Amino acid sequence: METVKQKIVQTSKTILFEEFNDQNNDNLATFLENNDPSDEMFVEELKKLEVYSFKDFLKKFAPDVYEICQMNEDGKPEFIYTVDAKNVKNQYAVKQPITEHTYYKMLSDLYYQKGNSNESNLQFDDTKILEMLTPKQEVEEAKDIRKSLRYNLERYQELKEKGENPSEYARQFVAARKKIVSKYKDSKMGLLPLVIDDTKTKLELINRKLPANDGDNSETSTKISGMLTFDEKGDLTVKSIEYKPEEADNGDADKNKQDIGGTITALIEQDYDATEKNKNDFVKSLVVSVYSPTDNALAPISNEELALKRQEYEYKIKQYEAIYKQAKQSFIDEMTTVLEKLLDVKIFFDHATADGGDEGRLEAGLIVSNCKANKLLSGNLVRERFEKFIKESGRNQDEKNKIWFAILPAVVNKDTSGEDEEVDDIFATISDDEDDTVEVSANKDYLDINVAKNMLKLLNESRIMTVFNFKADKDSGFGGITAKYIADTKEQLKDMDYDHVAIAYPNFTLTRERYIPLGNEGIKVPGVYIDASYPAVGLLVASQQINYLEKHGFKGRVNKNNVCVHVNLEDDDVRKNLTTKFNRELTLRWSKDITDEINRDDFGFVFSSDKIYINGEALKNTYVYLARTLNKNKDGIYSPIYQTLIKDFIQQYTKLVARGGKINKSTLNTFLNKEVKNWRKEDDRQINCLLKPEEEIIKDEESSDSNGIVNLKIKFANDEMTVEINVGD
Repeated sequence: METVKQKIVQTSKTILFEEFNDQNNDNLATFLENNDPSDEMFVEELKKLEVYSFKDFLKKFAPDVYEICQMNEDGKPEFIYTVDAKNVKNQYAVKQPITEHTYYKMLSDLYYQKGNSNESNLQFDDTKILEMLTPKQEVEEAKDIRKSLRYNLERYQELKEKGENPSEYARQFVAARKKIVSKYKDSKMGLLPLVIDDTKTKLELINRKLPANDGDNSETSTKISGMLTFDEKGDLTVKSIEYKPEEADNGDADKNKQDIGGTITALIEQDYDATEKNKNDFVKSLVVSVYSPTDNALAPISNEELALKRQEYEYKIKQYEAIYKQAKQSFIDEMTTVLEKLLDVKIFFDHATADGGDEGRLEAGLIVSNCKANKLLSGNLVRERFEKFIKESGRNQDEKNKIWFAILPAVVNKDTSGEDEEVDDIFATISDDEDDTVEVSANKDYLDINVAKNMLKLLNESRIMTVFNFKADKDSGFGGITAKYIADTKEQLKDMDYDHVAIAYPNFTLTRERYIPLGNEGIKVPGVYIDASYPAVGLLVASQQINYLEKHGFKGRVNKNNVCVHVNLEDDDVRKNLTTKFNRELTLRWSKDITDEINRDDFGFVFSSDKIYINGEALKNTYVYLARTLNKNKDGIYSPIYQTLIKDFIQQYTKLVARGGKINKSTLNTFLNKEVKNWRKEDDRQINCLLKPEEEIIKDEESSDSNGIVNLKIKFANDEMTVEINVGD
C-alpha cells in the first residue's frame, strides 16, 4: 500500500514572480503569449524556467555585464557598465559574468560573515570586507602573476645557457602571459589597482631621495640611479644604486636584469597587439606599466628632474585613483539593484535547501517567471492564459507538478500607476484603445501595489500560498519599522482576507550606506537590502522537505512516510532549528508598542531580532516570530500558515480517490473513519505527524450534500478550518 508521501510526492514546488534578465527571451509572459498552457509545447517551454539550485539559477538567469572603456568629453578615460546589450551596439564592450565582479563577491561574503558574527549591524566591523572594493586586495591577487613572469624567465635563461631543458619554466612563463591577457580581456579596470600601487612605489623612492628643499640644486646634487625590480613577494620595488660615472658601464649583472625587463616588455606589447581587436593606448600603457615596469625615470637624474618626476607621479596617482573610483562607482550605481535581486534568490536557496550554498538542491524545484507580474496581467490573451495556468497549477495539477508556494517581492506600498502622471502635451490625441487590463507601473524594478493586489487575489483563488513584502529599504527594516508602520500596513491590507497570502516583514539589511576613502576620492556604497519574502518562503519550503528536517535538528523525529504540511514555524522546536542565516540586527529589543501592535492580532510573517532562549539556549540568528496569513479566524486573529497547508493537503489527498472530480460518499466515510483515525494515532513527537491527538477531521453535519458539496471541518487545538469536498453517488 502506498504511503501518504508516495501519493502526494511533494508539497514544496514554488514559483517566483520577478524579472532578472530581460535579454533572455525565456520568460513566462512570452511562453504564454506563444502557447496555451494546455499545450505540450508550453509544458516543455516551462521546464526552461525551472531551477533546483542557485547554481542552476545563475546559469539560466544571471545577466552578463558589459564594460565599456571610453574617453569622456574632457578627454579622460571612463568606464561604463550595463546589462542591456542594446546599449553597446557599435561600441567595443567586454562581456563578463556579473557574479565575477568584486562588488558581488563582497556582498556575498558580507552576508555569510554577518550571519556567523553573533553581532548586531552596528557592532559588526565590515572594514575588512569593504576593503575588497579598494585596490589593496586586487594588488595582492596580482602579485603571483608578476612574480611568476620574472622568476620563470630568469630560470629559463639560466637553464638554457647551461644547456639544460628549460621547457617547464617556458610553459609557466607562457601561462603567466596568458593570465595577463585574460586580465585585460575580461576587464581593463582590473589593471588600475596595480598601476596605482606601482606609481606610489616610484613616488615613495623619489620622496626618500629628494631633499626637503626643492630648490634648484642641479649643480651640486648627488646623482642617483635606481632599478625597478620585484621583491621576493612579487611587489614592485626599487633597488637604488649610487651613480658613479666611472662605473656606469660596468654593470653586466644589472644589464642582464634590464634585458629581462626589456624582454618582458616586448612580449607583453606583442601579446596586446596580437589579442586586442580594439586597441587603446591608455589600456596598453597600463598593461606594460603594471607587468613590465622598465621605466627609466629613475636613471641618474638631478634633484630638479626628480622634482618634476614627483609632480608627474603625483598627477598620475590622482588620475588613476579618479578613474578607479569612477569605474567602481559606476558599477555600484548601475548594478546594485540587479545584485540585490540575485542575492535575494541566493538567500532563498540558502534557506530552502538542506545543504545551503550555491549547490544545495530543492526537492521539487523553483519556477522563475523572469518577468514582472504586470506583464502577466497586461493584455487580454496573456492574462487569460496566465489565469488558466496558475489556477490549474494550484488547484487541479497532479501531485508532482502542483505549485504550493509563490514569492512576490518588492511591492511599492503606494499607487504608482500613473494617476498623477505629468502631461507634456495637452494637444496630444486621446487614444480610444483601452481595455480592462491592470495599469503597469513605470518602475521596472518594483511592483505597483494595485498590480500586486490583483496578482495576490488570483494566487489566493488558485490556492497557492504566497508571501509578499513591501520594497526593502532602511525604513522597512528592523530598525525602521514602528507601531504606526505596522498599523498602517494592516489598514492598507484590511480588505485582503486571504488564507493563501502572507506579508513578510521586516526586511533585512545587508549593508548600510558606507563611504570608502580612496586617496582624495571615495566610493559611496548604498544601503543594500534583502526582501523578506525570500527567506520566508525559503524556510517554508525547507519545512516541507524530509531531508532538510533530518539535517537540521530532527534526525530520528521525521516520519518518511508523511508529507510535512503540519510543520509549524512558530513551534519552539522548529523555530530553534529553522532560524534564518542573518545576524540579529538589533542590540536592543523592539519597543513594547511595536510588539503590542504585532501581538494584538498576530499580524504577518514576522522575523524577530530580539534575544530569546529556547531550552536554555540563546538563538544567535534572526528567527521566525509569527507565520500567519491575512485571513482572520472567528476571534479576529490571523490564521497560521500551516493550517492552510493542511487544508490544501486534504483537498489534494481526497482528489486521489475522486472520480471525475468527485469523491463518492462511501469513499469519503472510509477516509474519515479509517485514514484520519490512523493519522491521529501517530506519534506526535514526530515533527511531521499529520494530526495531533487533540486534532481531528470530521464531516460538518450542518452542511448538506444536496448540492454536491460536503464541508469537512479540520479542528485544531484553538481553531478550526473548513474544507469543501465535491461528492457524488
